Amino acid sequence: MSEVPSAHNSQQLARYILTSGRRIRERLFRIYSDYLDVHGKNTSYGELSLPQFTALMIVQEHGSLHMNELAECLMVSAPSASAMVDRLVEKKLLAREQSTADRRQVIVSISRDAAPVVAELEALVLQSFAGLVAEIGTATAKEWCRILKRVEAVLQSQYNSDGGFQGIVTF
Repeated sequence: MSEVPSAHNSQQLARYILTSGRRIRERLFRIYSDYLDVHGKNTSYGELSLPQFTALMIVQEHGSLHMNELAECLMVSAPSASAMVDRLVEKKLLAREQSTADRRQVIVSISRDAAPVVAELEALVLQSFAGLVAEIGTATAKEWCRILKRVEAVLQSQYNSDGGFQGIVTF
């Protein structure tokens, strides 16, 4: 692993953060891929993209949530989230239903048939990260959580409801 860059070079710091984030995403996806290797890629669920896997884990974490809430968690537009949910419903991983309080609202949840598989995947991910926390130590993990909370707040403040980020990149 490379050294942490000098605090004076924001470009190098940005690259280091980006690379570290990519390694974490790769670890998550490797857990999912290893799961498929053991349980077979020919399950009725088939393979998932990383964004689909992320959506699945978000729904698992919340139990159920409105489509617009899922879009916000994924930081994508509502139509993008809806298209992703459509594919996951086709794979019988998610279920969607109309809200009883407001029929215009759609509620997304893990399908009954997929619930044991998704719970097992979540347990594997948590187990992997618990091992990481044990290795880096509780104090470092708490500091990491504090920093991630700040990063999350900044990212959320830059996110707009159209699924884009305000003022980040201009072409």
